[in-house]
Amino acid sequence: MKFTIRDLFLVTLVVAVCTAWWLDHRAMSKLRATNDELQVQNKKLLDTLGGMDAFLQETADHLYPHKTTSTAPAPNPLNP
Repeated sequence: MKFTIRDLFLVTLVVAVCTAWWLDHRAMSKLRATNDELQVQNKKLLDTLGGMDAFLQETADHLYPHKTTSTAPAPNPLNP
């Protein structure tokens, strides 16, 4: 049985594709596990903070009572 250079390239290609898939699959599994851990930590943090959103909004309203929501440009833009 003789192997040609074409056979060698084909085997190399198959091994390379399988290795790349395995490495990508392993990395994605680690990312999913990390994501799951972070989701659990985020939920715990949100449960712990509870009503902090309302407190923070009241504090912001108290500290910045004159904040504007206008999107109009400034009346006298600076000229360079």
